[in-house]
This record gives sequence, C-alpha cells and structure tokens, in this order.
Amino acid sequence: MTDAVVFILGRTKKLHLGNGPLQPVVNILVTCTKRKTRPVPDGLRLGSVPAGPPAQRAPAWLGRLRSSREESVPAEALYAGDSWNIIRMLSSGGPGAPAVRVWICSAGYGLLSLASKVRPYSATFDGGQPDSVAVNGQGGPPREASRAWWRLLAEWQGPGPRGPRTIAELADAHPRSPLLVVASEVYLGAVADDLREGLGRLDDPDQLAMISAGTSDLEGLSKHLLPCDARLQHLVGGARASLNARLARLALSSLGGREPTCSALGELFSGLLAEQQDAPSRRRTALADAEVRRYLKEALERDPKSRPTPLLRKLRDSGRACEQSRFVSLFRAVREQLYGS
Repeated sequence: MTDAVVFILGRTKKLHLGNGPLQPVVNILVTCTKRKTRPVPDGLRLGSVPAGPPAQRAPAWLGRLRSSREESVPAEALYAGDSWNIIRMLSSGGPGAPAVRVWICSAGYGLLSLASKVRPYSATFDGGQPDSVAVNGQGGPPREASRAWWRLLAEWQGPGPRGPRTIAELADAHPRSPLLVVASEVYLGAVADDLREGLGRLDDPDQLAMISAGTSDLEGLSKHLLPCDARLQHLVGGARASLNARLARLALSSLGGREPTCSALGELFSGLLAEQQDAPSRRRTALADAEVRRYLKEALERDPKSRPTPLLRKLRDSGRACEQSRFVSLFRAVREQLYGS
C-alpha cells in the first residue's frame, strides 16, 4: 500500500493509492462569477472604460487594474455564489473524487489560479451587460471581440503568484493531466482558439472534456463537449445557473477511480441521460434573422429598457432558438433602429 503527497495551489493533500499508480491531478477550468465578496469600485467596472475595439480598450482596462489602490485578495476569496461554492468544494477534494487544480477564466484578468491576488472588479463576456467586453458592435462581432480580448489579457503577465496565462501554457505544463472545462457557451466561444491550441499540447486528446449544458457545437472542439442538458438537473438539484458546476461535481465523484477523460465522462453522461425521462420539450426551432428581429422589435416596443439576456431566455423557453452572439448583435441593431442607441 502506498501514499502520495501532492501540492495543490498552496495546500498539501495526502492521497491513499493502494498498490495502483499515482493518478494525475485533474486541471479544472471554470469561469469567473458576477457576484463578489467585496464591493466593486466604479473605476474597476469595465463599463466605465470608454467603448472601443479591444486593442484600444484592453490597455486602458489593464492600466486600471495595475494602478488601483484597492486591496488584492486571493481569487478563491473574491468570487461568490452557488456555483462558486461548489467549485471551492471541488478544490478541496471529496469522497471518491480525484485531486484537482482549479483555474479561472476571468474576463477581467485572463487565466487565474485560486491563489492569484486580484482586486474586486466587474467584467464579463456575456453580451448586453453594462460591463461586457463587446460594446455596441465595436471590435467586430461579439465572439470575435471576446477572443481578441482574451488574447490581449494573456499578453499581460498577470497578478502574482506567476502561473500560466493561457490554456495552451497550462496544457503544456501538465500534458498528462486531464483538463475538464466547465463553462457556458459564451465563455467557451471566447477561449475557443486557446482551447484548440491547448488540445494540441496534451499527450492525448481524450484528456480534454467540456461540461456546458445545452451547448452542442464549438468549432473544432465539438467532440469534446460532453452530452449533458437540463434533463440532468433533477439529479444534482439547484438552480439552472449552477448546473454546470453541479454536473462537474457529479462527474468527478461518479467515476469509481477512473480517470476523468472525455470518453469516460461521455459514457457516464450518456448513461445518465438514457435513464432520464425527456425534459419538457427542449428541442427548439431555429429562427432566421428576420424572425428574431421581429421578436426583438415587439419586445423593445413594449419595454425599451429590456436587456438581451432575459429576452433570449424567454425566447428559448418558448421553444425557439438563436445563438447568443447572433441574438445580441441583432438586439443592438434593432435597438439602434428604434431608439438610435
């Protein structure tokens, strides 16, 4: 019988291994959260930075982060909310779960570890929010602007302690470790280029798996998307907003010692889905641009203060479909046509 001690983000964890080989630590990439444990000053809200293309806006934003006198705290202590509470539990390990390293995809800072010292801030890749990376179509389509923004953040060395600044660097540093990405469709779109490069640096492509409930396509990476959707929500409980995090916890505790590869997790989730009754019709009818514009025009005429995210959720709940970045672009175009801004 053997034991091993691994160092995980400033913590020492002893693993009882029996006679088997040492299992690699799993790298889990999650997204930042809107909720913070500390108040965010106006100057560290991305919406306070003048609109412009990422190449113009990012340096101004990073200058504010570097020069701010706000106290820095470990990222682990800054984020809050249901999803984050689950992620923190994952970082501490648990019965039947492998040891993990947690990494954070932050729209404000770039790639972070739990130990990274960050200031309270507000920035997001989600469109239509006051602190969105993409503003009024400047910098190109929202997804292109988000990808450019992610690349620019990576050029900064980031807050201490030093660590990888891209997913590709992370994969290069841990080529034998499984990489589990837990993110929404919007955040996956923002880091897709980096993910593809990182995939090429892993020893085995099967080491990359992504949990993004309801996301079915990501260019060049679709086969790494695990089959999971709202039908699994009753198994893990909680609100829809924390579904991805809860599914990650379920996955890591249900493999019975097997490595969380894409094939192993795909088999797990496929089996779980096969056991579930179909959720109330989640198959949606895709809409053409003209139909989405008509829907948006009617909604904005009823309430000029409507925001795109609630409108898209309402559209999808009605059984209709539209990809988020396209919906946000159409929302802005219709709003400008109606109200000039």
